[in-house]
Amino acid sequence: MHGQGESDRRKSARLDMEQQLVQISWINGNGATITRDVKCVDVSQGGVQVELDCAIDIGKLVVIVFHPHKSHFKSYETEVLRCTQQQHGWFNLGLKFIDMQ
Repeated sequence: MHGQGESDRRKSARLDMEQQLVQISWINGNGATITRDVKCVDVSQGGVQVELDCAIDIGKLVVIVFHPHKSHFKSYETEVLRCTQQQHGWFNLGLKFIDMQ
């Protein structure tokens, strides 16, 4: 018999965006703006977890757009908290929402 489920133990509610495509944009080391559609792994009140084929530096500002191809999209500024390369070569990024109230 199990105790509380993992979702019960989490500090903040999750939104149903798992496996959805979101759009992220950031400025690379050469000053160019890079925009990519990426898979959303997890979303909470505090941030977003995405998978990407390249690393982004910790502390870098990243703009994330939910529903980027619809007229009622929402965009948010985030900061890279974590960037971990996975065994398959892609990177798992933890992005923290900035000034969300």
